[in-house]
Amino acid sequence: MNETPKNVRQVGNIDSSHKIYVEDYVITFTKETGESLMDDNSMECAAAVLLGHKKSSGKEVETYINGMALIDGFHELKEAAFSNDMWSGIYDKIKEFYDDEEIVGWLYIGCSHDVQHSVRLLNIHSSNFSGKNLVFMVYDCEEKEELFFDFINNSFIKRRGFYIYYQKNDTMHNYMIAAGGKKEEREETEDRVVKDIRNILSKRQEKGEKRRIMQTAYAAGMLVAAVVLLAGTSVIYRNNIISDKKDKESVAVSNTLENESTPKDTAAPANTDISANEDIQAPQQETPAPETAVAPEETPIAGIAEAPEETFMPAVTETPESDQTPENTQTSDEGEDTPSADETPVMSNAASQYSFYIVKSGDNLGSISEKIFKSVKYVRKIKELNNLENEDVIYEGQKLWIPEK
Repeated sequence: MNETPKNVRQVGNIDSSHKIYVEDYVITFTKETGESLMDDNSMECAAAVLLGHKKSSGKEVETYINGMALIDGFHELKEAAFSNDMWSGIYDKIKEFYDDEEIVGWLYIGCSHDVQHSVRLLNIHSSNFSGKNLVFMVYDCEEKEELFFDFINNSFIKRRGFYIYYQKNDTMHNYMIAAGGKKEEREETEDRVVKDIRNILSKRQEKGEKRRIMQTAYAAGMLVAAVVLLAGTSVIYRNNIISDKKDKESVAVSNTLENESTPKDTAAPANTDISANEDIQAPQQETPAPETAVAPEETPIAGIAEAPEETFMPAVTETPESDQTPENTQTSDEGEDTPSADETPVMSNAASQYSFYIVKSGDNLGSISEKIFKSVKYVRKIKELNNLENEDVIYEGQKLWIPEK
């Protein structure tokens, strides 16, 4: 039985320099022997040798006690040293019931209130168990308490604690039966010990399973929370994108509607006046124009009101500065008299170089330049010719001066 025990219960505080392990059957038989002495109401005491083995590793020592053998005639002992007959009886029991166990100490069972300073017990230990690291165990019948001592410098040093371990122990069980114990009681004790061990192990397993379940549930809860948080974040992000897109579309639609609903008077004053005084600038078919007023020989363009050969520029109306022809036609600001209707006005050569274009829905300067000149490079000239501040602000029906190609 040199295997390290697995089921162990600690009693008190353990000294790491010397650890003592006692098998449960040894404790059980010790208590039964002490109870038997108390039941007899005698002042007698009992003793036994402790059997087991030791393990040493450097300065650390482990003592394993898995058996015991009562010392016959101990209560009659008058000398400190055991007699030869006593030692013969001890070795006979060891040979009969135990295999390879060695003596690792001895046990005293009695009612002593000052065991640590008992001269008789000190002499018995030093005379019979003076080997190194042999333990001295005491069972106090009145206190029902197990105590362990080390023998150092001819004195007992009390140890603070020890271990009780549970392991199948047929040799000790057989000795207990032979020593006069009842077999049924031993079996009940064995069953109780086994049940206690099983209950302890079962409780530990249940606690471990509950802990694992709780950890798993916690991890699953955290995972679900993370998934929900991620999904919520994705939904919010998607809604924000959709909302921003709708806002941008609304702003674009609003700008478009605002541009379409811009009043006609937002155009350049010159063009407005031209529209208002269209009857003044309309060509006079009945009045022949001089040869210099002949328009360039070009193919008429759809949507363009070309100045016919008979077109003239009557100076009958005082127009704003922006309404003048590209060549800054003189107005009546200097007090000149307006010619009569039967007078024949003369159009300057510069005026014959331009024609009108009536703006249609969807037109802009770029499309007008592309439509007339097959190029957009005339946009700037059209803008400057008509004194437009913004090339994108024109309206349907507006008349624009068109430069010569």
